[in-house]
Amino acid sequence: MIAVSHSGERSWRWATCSCMAISTIALLFLDGCAPANAPCSDWNFWTGCKGKVWDRAERFTPPKPARPEERTESQNVFAVRLMSTTPPGLASDPAKSIVLSRNAKYGWFELGGQWRPSNSVSYAADGLIGALDRGLGFGFSLTPLELTGLDPSTESSTQLHGLSLFAKNASTSSATIDWNTVSIVGNGGKAYPVTHRGIRYAAAAAPMASSTIPPSATLEDFVFPRENIVFATGRYGGWSGRAFFETMRPGDTFTLFLPVKRGQETVEYQFAFEITAPLALTHHIVVVARA
Repeated sequence: MIAVSHSGERSWRWATCSCMAISTIALLFLDGCAPANAPCSDWNFWTGCKGKVWDRAERFTPPKPARPEERTESQNVFAVRLMSTTPPGLASDPAKSIVLSRNAKYGWFELGGQWRPSNSVSYAADGLIGALDRGLGFGFSLTPLELTGLDPSTESSTQLHGLSLFAKNASTSSATIDWNTVSIVGNGGKAYPVTHRGIRYAAAAAPMASSTIPPSATLEDFVFPRENIVFATGRYGGWSGRAFFETMRPGDTFTLFLPVKRGQETVEYQFAFEITAPLALTHHIVVVARA
């Protein structure tokens, strides 16, 4: 509509400006709404694109990057061998060792249009070390626990290992282990009091009952530093552990201090272990095809 006034020139100018403003708004609306190649039947002036709002960025979305290759690595990390015993000279096979292997998978997951790393690590142990003293036999290996912690190299969650202990009593008298006196002595000489099988995580620091092995009986247990069991509060909290054996490397040592009461005598057994490079070091890399 063109306004009528006493000044025809001013009315004409007002109408012209109003029409230009309306046209500009319409062009902006249509340009932000309709694709550049959309046919006229796909949209109309009032609703635009049959109700779908188009964005300029949608027409120029960069392509999603290709998924990186996944790979799996398997390697022997170290071997454990019995270096010495107290009392000295306990019967053992020096050729026996425990080998710890590590399997790592390096994968990816999509988040926000980008590929993010998703790594998983697991450990496995093989081998058994034995020692014998006057009818009381000991066996040691590494065993997986119902406890997870962070892998020292990738910071991803992994199942932790403890030192398994087998004791077979072939003597004529009982053997008793006071777990409150048992400890693992680490590299720097620090003694780590232990927890063992059957002890709840929340009670790891509480006094523990002794275990008695009658004649002809066998004890199967494990030990793990109790201070390496931690509880985290919060939504994702709970019981977890700090890696102990998984952090060891060739050249490290540790000692199991294991007092055992045999009849009226208490023998303070010490088993000193050395971490060495595995005899057969394997390092396999398997590349997984992209999905």
